[in-house]
Amino acid sequence: MALCAERSDGMEVIMEYRYKPQGVCSREMIFDIEGDIVKSVKIVGGCARKYCRYF
Repeated sequence: MALCAERSDGMEVIMEYRYKPQGVCSREMIFDIEGDIVKSVKIVGGCARKYCRYF
């Protein structure tokens, strides 16, 4: 499920998408998108490298 919010930084309009994945260590992924360009990605949560089987 993705949630969407719009915000304006000066003259730019940036869409913020929040995605809550299932079956992985992260709890949430936050994408800032301007037009068709991904400006930033933030990953919330995760597992310690020594405990994660994916590394």
